[in-house]
Amino acid sequence: MQTPPRLRVALLIESSNAYARGVLMGIQQYLRQQHRRWSIHLTEQGRGDAPPEWLSKTNFHGVIARVETPLIAERLQALKIPVVDVSAARLWPQIPWVETDDVAIAEMAVTHLLERGFQNFAYCGDSSFNWSNWRKQAFLEAVLAAGGRCEMFDHQGLAPEVAEKSLIEWLRLLPKPVGVMGCYDSTARQVLDACRDLGLSVPDDVAVIGVDNDELLCELADPPLTSIAPNAVRAGAVAAQFLDEQMQGVNLKEDCLRVPPLGVITRQSTDVLALDDRDVALALRFIREHAFEGIHVNDVLKIVPLSRRVLEQRFERRLGRTPHAEILRLKLERARQLMVETDLSLSTIAHRSGFAHDEYFSVAFKRAMGVAPSVWRREQTEPYRR
Repeated sequence: MQTPPRLRVALLIESSNAYARGVLMGIQQYLRQQHRRWSIHLTEQGRGDAPPEWLSKTNFHGVIARVETPLIAERLQALKIPVVDVSAARLWPQIPWVETDDVAIAEMAVTHLLERGFQNFAYCGDSSFNWSNWRKQAFLEAVLAAGGRCEMFDHQGLAPEVAEKSLIEWLRLLPKPVGVMGCYDSTARQVLDACRDLGLSVPDDVAVIGVDNDELLCELADPPLTSIAPNAVRAGAVAAQFLDEQMQGVNLKEDCLRVPPLGVITRQSTDVLALDDRDVALALRFIREHAFEGIHVNDVLKIVPLSRRVLEQRFERRLGRTPHAEILRLKLERARQLMVETDLSLSTIAHRSGFAHDEYFSVAFKRAMGVAPSVWRREQTEPYRR
């Protein structure tokens, strides 16, 4: 039996940031799991760069691209082959596209800051990007629904030195303490830099949260940056499926999927309670530093001068859940991230997430997510069900 020829697929996706690398990983996972034999053409591509010369010199069967400029859209349209867009710019709205669920991301950021007791909120964005505008609107609506107040800053079109000075002045005038969402990690890092220039304490005066969970950027920030982890791997897998179906003759037209985020990865930039309950703050900090080491509530009680009942009452009053529930939430959040971003076995993931027994991990996961870990993991990269 003759082996069918490989399909030639171009990927116009940069590899310089964590989200795009996650999309590429998802494409690779789809090909492996669906046993597809594509000949992938991928070169170093900056976000918004001009289309590479090789794009029009090779007879490709399909393209997955970040359609970030009118020129890229024009060149891709001229190829007259299946294309899937993984950009929020929507410069070619007639083709299938896959994007992050920006409303869910913003709501997750607000919930994270509300849990820390903030009543003052702010959003720092760039209106030249659709995803930033969508996040800004959803952030504002979620804050107002919670009874908070919200300020906005937009550095679109400002020269770097002007943007820096304007951001510093904006932060100086914000009511404190305040929780600030940066539209993505790079912007959130700029907020941290401005706080340092002003002598503001992070996270006590200003708590900062970003988006994308680019671990290198987040860990190099001072202090380390809390960030929302999008499910870029899932986005890449669905994009690969959309292209696969089109190359098989399926007309997807304007099919769209907005992929929900995985969760908040808490680091020092929001590791605070904007309240005067120091015992709860101390307990919470201990939990976040040691949650993956298999700790129990009794370990927490060793570092706070409270009985279990009093700690649980005060914890629930501030966060809406018990210390045990917070430990479990962090462990499950870590497990979900590892299940998507690695090929580690479920047993290894359970251990690295702080679960002493695989059976308890499975039961706890199913109770929280509604399905077994193996089913949930498979759903993240299996074909998208319309």
